[in-house]
Amino acid sequence: MSLDSETVLFANEAFYQAFVERDIDAMDKVWSSSDSVTCIHSGWVVLNGRERVMQSWAAIFRNDGDANVTVHAPRAYVMGDAAYVLCYEELGG
Repeated sequence: MSLDSETVLFANEAFYQAFVERDIDAMDKVWSSSDSVTCIHSGWVVLNGRERVMQSWAAIFRNDGDANVTVHAPRAYVMGDAAYVLCYEELGG
């Protein structure tokens, strides 16, 4: 699989869209189907494994808290078949 910045930024946008809409099906599609995923939510311990990661998103989406997040200046960094995005998050306006 060959990654490019545009593809990575599209996936990042899909992630935030799923988060804001609290759409667990969309969030499920954003994450790799591999069990080797890891997630760190702010204030949580490191979660390893797809099942634990997806359970955490389901729990977050059940919370009535504000999910209003706006992303600013996302920038993709691609290194072969791996990539990450750095951006600024504006929470709650």
